[in-house]
Amino acid sequence: MMGKGAIIEGEVEIEDDVEIGNYCIIKGSEDFPTKIGKGSKIGDLSTIQPGVEVSPKSIIGERVTLGHPSKETQTGINSSDICPILKEFEVGDPRTIIGSGAIIRSGTVIYRSTNIGKNLNTGHNAIIREHLTIGDNCIVGGHTELDGYTIIGNGTIISELIVTCQAMKIGNGVFFGGFLSFSENKYTIPGKITYGPFIDDYVRIGTGSLLMAETKVGKYSMIGANTLVTKQIPERVLAFGSPAKVIRQLTQEEIDEFVNAMNIRINKK
Repeated sequence: MMGKGAIIEGEVEIEDDVEIGNYCIIKGSEDFPTKIGKGSKIGDLSTIQPGVEVSPKSIIGERVTLGHPSKETQTGINSSDICPILKEFEVGDPRTIIGSGAIIRSGTVIYRSTNIGKNLNTGHNAIIREHLTIGDNCIVGGHTELDGYTIIGNGTIISELIVTCQAMKIGNGVFFGGFLSFSENKYTIPGKITYGPFIDDYVRIGTGSLLMAETKVGKYSMIGANTLVTKQIPERVLAFGSPAKVIRQLTQEEIDEFVNAMNIRINKK
């Protein structure tokens, strides 16, 4: 079904049972064809740029932009040439790949060179920048910005009003409370990017925390609310404060309760 005023331009493949809303613009090109998978719905006033693949049974809300041009496309400047650390985070495919069963709510912008697994669920007005790899069954909250050059595992929940940084690795089954910030610039010098924080599997980070460059939170650990993380946090501990201090070891029961809850999402079909 094609809505009023919708425009389909260039190399675009639309599979069966697709609904395209009013005044949508969907573009493809010979080099970057676009594909809308079976049973998907595209909301009113959404724009899909060349090189986007929306896998089947996805729901794209109103005023969503998919395949937004990257910084390199617009300026000719490749950030990884300036900061070689970023090369290991690059997505080799310049397209925007969105796995099946996605729910992308209104106002969200997803850039080129992103590879997103199945069942992504975003809040309203999320921003997902270029060179981002996101696993299956992840949540990205409303008004959250995922900066580019980041790898995110399966079943991770990133809540609302979060700003991540470049050169980050986020594991499987991670939970971020809202209002978090991260830094990859250890010396606060423009262009001098170091590694961002590394968040291992099944980590919990409480609301309002700040994690500085080159820090690591070990597997199964929990960071309390409003914590400043400036150093390595070992596995299986509770830490909080400004700066963060290890308070105690987490019990196996505490770890298992969280892991079991997150595995429900990780293993979602």
